Amino acid sequence: MGSPMESLSALGRWYLYALHGYLAEVLFTATWDFAVLRDWRFRGGSSAWAPFIYGTCGLMLERLYLRLRGHCRLPTRATLYTACIYLWEFATGALLRHFGACPWDYSHFAYNFMGLITLEYSAFWFVGSILLETLVIRNVLRLRVDGARKPLRPRATFALKEE
Repeated sequence: MGSPMESLSALGRWYLYALHGYLAEVLFTATWDFAVLRDWRFRGGSSAWAPFIYGTCGLMLERLYLRLRGHCRLPTRATLYTACIYLWEFATGALLRHFGACPWDYSHFAYNFMGLITLEYSAFWFVGSILLETLVIRNVLRLRVDGARKPLRPRATFALKEE
């Protein structure tokens, strides 16, 4: 009989959401700079705060997905996800700004609020939230680890044979 399989821990899921968010941000900023500035170097950017912001937001959106998946359709969920993303971006941005550490400033966008969020990104957040649910959250929730595995230990010690 096989060993019992356990769901990935909250910390493990947070880690995957943090990595996904960080990578997505680096790719988005590289693509944005290429499209807007014609920067062929395709250098993306992010900050040290991004993994914490994306990991925590991913867990929150995961909880929302689990509560809503049987009650409303994907476009409705994506709209709610987008609203949550904006609230989270504003809250974390305001907190980081308080400490002089906010890495983004949307003040140059026409439809920004306090430079912390901008409506110009709403379509990106909406599509991104659909991709997050369908490609990331659903698959992360399906991941299992072998709960019966023991830590690896050396099986035997090897001694050099003297000649």
